[in-house]
Amino acid sequence: MKREDIPHRKTGGMLFTLPFFFFMAMAGYAVDPVAGREDPWIRVAGITGQISVPQFPDKDYLLDDFGGKGDGLTDNHVAFERAVRSCHENGGGRVVVGPGDYLVNGPIHLRDTVNLHLEEGARIFFGSEPADYLPNVLTSWEGTRLYNYSPFIYAFRIRNAAITGKGEIDGEASGTWNNWKALQGADQVLLRKMNNTDVPPDHRIFGEGHFLRPHLVQFYGCENVLIEGVKITDSPFWCLHFVFSRNITVRGVRFEAFNFNNDGIDPESSENVLIEDITFNNRDDNVAIKAGRDLEARKLGRPSRNIVVRNCRFRGHNAIAVGSEMSGGVHDVYVEDCSFAGRVEYGFYLKGNRDRGGTVHDIYARNLTFDTTRSTVIIDSDYKNEGSCCPPVFKNILVENVTANRALDHAIYIRGYDSAPVDSVSLRGITVRRARIPLELEHVSGLAMEDVRINRKDFSSGDEITVEWIRDTSPETGREVWQVTSSPAASVACYFEGQAFTSDERHLVFSSMRSGDWALYRADLSSGRIARISPEGRNIREDDYTVMPDGKRVCYLDGWKLYATEVATGTE
Repeated sequence: MKREDIPHRKTGGMLFTLPFFFFMAMAGYAVDPVAGREDPWIRVAGITGQISVPQFPDKDYLLDDFGGKGDGLTDNHVAFERAVRSCHENGGGRVVVGPGDYLVNGPIHLRDTVNLHLEEGARIFFGSEPADYLPNVLTSWEGTRLYNYSPFIYAFRIRNAAITGKGEIDGEASGTWNNWKALQGADQVLLRKMNNTDVPPDHRIFGEGHFLRPHLVQFYGCENVLIEGVKITDSPFWCLHFVFSRNITVRGVRFEAFNFNNDGIDPESSENVLIEDITFNNRDDNVAIKAGRDLEARKLGRPSRNIVVRNCRFRGHNAIAVGSEMSGGVHDVYVEDCSFAGRVEYGFYLKGNRDRGGTVHDIYARNLTFDTTRSTVIIDSDYKNEGSCCPPVFKNILVENVTANRALDHAIYIRGYDSAPVDSVSLRGITVRRARIPLELEHVSGLAMEDVRINRKDFSSGDEITVEWIRDTSPETGREVWQVTSSPAASVACYFEGQAFTSDERHLVFSSMRSGDWALYRADLSSGRIARISPEGRNIREDDYTVMPDGKRVCYLDGWKLYATEVATGTE
């Protein structure tokens, strides 16, 4: 069989065979995109060896000595400010918070060589008056720089800082800041417009009178950071956010964060990051690796790189995500030896769209175990079907030894663009015991699959893979219904107003925006292959087409010009 890229995908009920370009060589797949290279996992030791855990003088500064009271009533904002300043000015050490409930009306700003240490039984919780988090500080919100309310714990361009201990950091946001989600729309649109029209960050002033929620903990432009042991709860927005930072260790942290957008750990345009032994329970992404958004991040070109995630327990929305704010690029990410603490919506998820651009490459994951997912392995170049200018690039990706008991939607979903296919992906040792949609692929090149089993079927046994339509039964009529496409892009079939099937009933003709503009496609009802049949540059208007009476050609309008194309060959 001739090697070819995958123009589309399929899944579900009536069996058909989808020609992939796997070849069985004597010792494996001839097109394995990582075959012949060095073992990528040997690089992990080099990355972790570069990460310096901050060291502190053996000196404690007790919060109680600076007026701190853990009675749940006294405002400790000034006490924290005094303790942090004294620790910093005297050469550093630990600011120790003893057992108790410490109300803080306003942000805690960390400084060089300060370890904020929460003893077991200590709980810091934050007030909800927005004015207490002014003046504005330079921060990043969903991948765009701006001046906004201060994160509750904030570090700006410092070295050697830590938050440690077995205490709790509680944002107390569920009944207050969380409600801003419904109010943020206009500000969100304005900030993205400022980004894409190149308004300088100094002119992006939000805060008072606006509704962009602050982060719980953010390190901006910092170096040598340690977060260890603490529990994080009830965050107003993302929980742990690292921006333009390097040499970061996050270890043994526990999350109970159920508000909107309560991501767990978000390294953004950061490098040399070790995330290990984390217990997640988050409403949103557990780990989301980012690199800024849209025009600003493409101009800055600050990637996230050299990131290791290992020995974690996932629960929440996405377990491991890269993006969707990834315009500055992401590379050299290693995820290994992780399992589930509960259900996750999406297991391993790489996402971008044509607003983002950016290149994601050299992403490696192995030894991941999930129970129930919505989808298990996903690479999506058209996240939320947004944008037009800048397709993202995903390439050199290895996922191996992944198991899931169930995928409510896809076991494996990979979607690129015809102009920017997802390239060089290797899937090995993937087992999903039950999946509604086993496999869906669109615009993928250089894909190798080995020992991939879904619904007890082998999807890597040769150069053809047997998959199925998505098949269901109508609850109204009791008749069998076949789902031909599952792209989130709009699709229109004209069978209500004209002819949509060829006379031999081999092809269904439909229009779709799956490539970014309206175009005509044919679906082969015996094989499941979907192919574009209208030429590039034609402007098809949704349903301005019909299969002609001969049952072999489709007639369509481009403006006021009429064209006819052979359905079987695509000849115009």
